[in-house]
Amino acid sequence: MSEAGKIADALARAKEEERFRQWYDRVASKLGIATDPDDPEHYYDYRAFHREVEAGRAKSPDAGGHFPSAFKTEGHPRAFLQDSKGRLFDTRTGEYVAGGRVPERELVASEASPDVPGMDAEKAKRLRDLAMALGAGR
Repeated sequence: MSEAGKIADALARAKEEERFRQWYDRVASKLGIATDPDDPEHYYDYRAFHREVEAGRAKSPDAGGHFPSAFKTEGHPRAFLQDSKGRLFDTRTGEYVAGGRVPERELVASEASPDVPGMDAEKAKRLRDLAMALGAGR
């Protein structure tokens, strides 16, 4: 790459980072979350989500502030949920741990309900551990 190309590339990355930071600052303020978008406690890839929104491949969070599950990172407490029949699925991929695609209505219900009745941190950890034991994420 030419020197001019390197400079143009660096400027484009800097502008992208500035747009991301402005967007993330608004999100963090509105949701009352950590101001560091790279905080590992988020368990969410805000940068990847923002790139997909800018490219028109993802939609902004819903009115309740719920972000698409596809951008959850490893260890997210709600990466694995159970459908209405108790079958375990990965919210990031939309696939059942035992195989097969989760029906859209089940995915929509999981996305629309950030607080699953009875869901707590311990239950989320047990579901994640069960999914890992069954080979999910490999």
